[in-house]
Amino acid sequence: MQIGMVGLGKMGASMVVRLLRGGHRLVVSDLDVAAVENVVKEGAFGATDFDDLVSQLDAPRVVWVMVPSGNATENVIQSLAEGLQAGVCGRLRDYAGEERIQS
Repeated sequence: MQIGMVGLGKMGASMVVRLLRGGHRLVVSDLDVAAVENVVKEGAFGATDFDDLVSQLDAPRVVWVMVPSGNATENVIQSLAEGLQAGVCGRLRDYAGEERIQS
């Protein structure tokens, strides 16, 4: 399976490494270029921005967003939505357990 991952902090980077070890193809993005370079060394493919990330994934695209809840998450979702296929829904859950559907 191929997956895009946005957010390579402690949790995101660890998840990328586990998924790579499981045989998945990962395309990654983070504001910290060094974080991207670290997981590229593990076998992930780096993206320079969200458009690049989306362009490296075949449809149907799966993007896992692992950034702090609140405005950071909202901004990432809105930016990604511009490049993803219209009408595709994603399930969002924040740390407080709030869940909603984004389409």
